[in-house]
Amino acid sequence: MSTYQKPTLRNSILSQIFIHSHLVLATALFLTVSVVSNADDSMPSDNNAQTSKMPAPEAQEMQVEESPDSNPLADKVLGKVARALFTTEIIDREPANDLTTMDNTSGRIYFYTDLRNLAGQIVTHRWEYNDTVMAEVKFKVGDGPRWRVYSSKNLLPEWTGGWTVFVTDENERMLNTSVFNYTQAADIEIAPNATTN
Repeated sequence: MSTYQKPTLRNSILSQIFIHSHLVLATALFLTVSVVSNADDSMPSDNNAQTSKMPAPEAQEMQVEESPDSNPLADKVLGKVARALFTTEIIDREPANDLTTMDNTSGRIYFYTDLRNLAGQIVTHRWEYNDTVMAEVKFKVGDGPRWRVYSSKNLLPEWTGGWTVFVTDENERMLNTSVFNYTQAADIEIAPNATTN
């Protein structure tokens, strides 16, 4: 003989929470998977930005048409890093090259990020070496949906090994992690002077 058990308020609430959390998770997954960039172009005009200096915002320059596959709602809700790379210099607000390795005869490196839909937020570049934070650079993102920023780090020759820059938004959400290797310069062999008698 089976007996009917009346649902309790607690079980009903737990059931609703369970269903709601799955809907939220499915929506977040959909938004994450379908993030595609759209852009217009803005960047701080100070091409000599240091790790301790906040770049000054500059007006938007151009509107770029959206890709048919883009999801503007997801981009605006989440924000993202479209490009992140290490370079030896910034020329006309763009990286001169894309480095993954640099030898210790060069003492300065730049980290460039192309940010999308993070308007008004504080974005941080956190430079780490041997699990130690070596620099933290904060940027106030301007009004445009695309904002390019960079920071730089002076490196001592003995700081060889892996360097990581973490990019986070103002809620500490991880936007990007990039790594480069600072290597010991190859020793140049000098042939001894040969003497003949």
